[in-house]
Amino acid sequence: METDDEIDEAGMELSLDDSEFEIDSDEEESSDEFDPAVSHEVGGVKGYGPGAVAPLCRQIVASVECPTNRYANAEIAKQRPLLRESRLWAWKDTDAAEMKKFLGPLIHIGPNNLPTLEHYWTNDPLYKTEVYGKSMGRNRFQLLLRFWHFSENSEDRLIKIRPLLDYFDKTMSEVYYPKRDLCMDESMVLWRGRLLFRQYIKNKRHKYGVKLYELCESDGMVLKILIYSGTRTNVDDDLQLGQSAAVVLHLMSDFLDKGHVLYTDNYYNLVDLTKALTDRSTYLCETLRFDRKENPKDDVQTKLEKGEHCWKRPGPVVVCKWRDKRDVLTITNMHNMKMVNVTNRNQKVSQKPNIVRDYNNGMSGIDRSDQMLSYYSALRKTIRWYKKIGLHVLEIMLFNAHIMYNESVGEQMRMLRFREKVTLHLLGNVDLQPTPTEGPPAETFHHLVGVPPTEKKERPTKPCHQCTKNGRRRETRYICPVCPEKPALCVDPYFKVYHVL
Repeated sequence: METDDEIDEAGMELSLDDSEFEIDSDEEESSDEFDPAVSHEVGGVKGYGPGAVAPLCRQIVASVECPTNRYANAEIAKQRPLLRESRLWAWKDTDAAEMKKFLGPLIHIGPNNLPTLEHYWTNDPLYKTEVYGKSMGRNRFQLLLRFWHFSENSEDRLIKIRPLLDYFDKTMSEVYYPKRDLCMDESMVLWRGRLLFRQYIKNKRHKYGVKLYELCESDGMVLKILIYSGTRTNVDDDLQLGQSAAVVLHLMSDFLDKGHVLYTDNYYNLVDLTKALTDRSTYLCETLRFDRKENPKDDVQTKLEKGEHCWKRPGPVVVCKWRDKRDVLTITNMHNMKMVNVTNRNQKVSQKPNIVRDYNNGMSGIDRSDQMLSYYSALRKTIRWYKKIGLHVLEIMLFNAHIMYNESVGEQMRMLRFREKVTLHLLGNVDLQPTPTEGPPAETFHHLVGVPPTEKKERPTKPCHQCTKNGRRRETRYICPVCPEKPALCVDPYFKVYHVL
């Protein structure tokens, strides 16, 4: 962000001067603790090297072990007496080691997409993949997937997935601190079944599904997740600003008073929220809906021609209206309004407000995350919504771990290769060497073939083995290639005599 965009009016105390984000070298050397107040330029993995991936998946295996066993035993008890051919007879309690091997094939299903789960264990040469059969049997995998569980039931609509969400937020706060620029938007997990809090968003790739509020960095790193569950969504509206503003304050709770810049769309924004976050030393750059009550009426009602703009500053907040193909209303607490030249991907230069330029640059995180997750998604149709959300959160962990790993080791490993390495780690000591194909069976049927030709004779002969044994000299053109000695034998009767008597 350019420093000439700083706010210098209306007594604004915040500043985007780069000096605020510099680290004193002496303090850095003398302190071993991570200081979030100076983390904007050094945001990243907190003191982790290449092993930064491990904390994201270390406990998730153990955390689902007990709920899965309890749920399986309870469900089997409900269905007793079991049918004679029921697979439930084969159920036995799982453990952490087996759950690791269960997650390996579950993750690998993403890049290796086959029509049904059964195809991953088939012997059909068109689909055969040995890694699944060597890691776990098909029936056992399907049983574990059927009883895969995260928590017990309660009045909380999200209790089935709550431990995983809490674990994700806790782990991310422990291993990573973000850079200065953050963005927030909705993401959708496809779900067309019956669900009380299923949502419809027409401009999303999956229009029907479960809505997730996500706080991200511009590279797509997901920092916090909040699932919309209707009027019972777990947010506190202490400032009485409405649910959308409460969602912003909830997701930003760990990053207030630290000088972060937040980019959001017009669903969340209103003038009072911007003022409240200004008091918490947090910058905003956002689009704004025209029907918000606190909007300056003169600004909203002004008629503009294409390329024109007008703006008003109510206190520390700037509200700007700009006419492009349509009217665009933006709000910020960190800009002095001015027009700047912007070059698009076709190298065409146009003039836009600096607020719009920075907003377009900052609001790429959610789209980047959704794009990367869509390439190798392991999500499949299921009758249990929480399993789909759980797998989606697990894939977000993998995506975050991939970014952190590349930052930690200074490497640009591709996402596909990273998933393959994680899968191999989860499978552990499974023998992944290909099973040698069976060669042609060794000859066991004794028969006669001609003596191979030599340099001197085209049709050579040898003394018959049985004739020589009986004190007679008789030449023959045939040998038995199956016997170790390859004896020369007369066709009749000594071939039969040699092999039978």
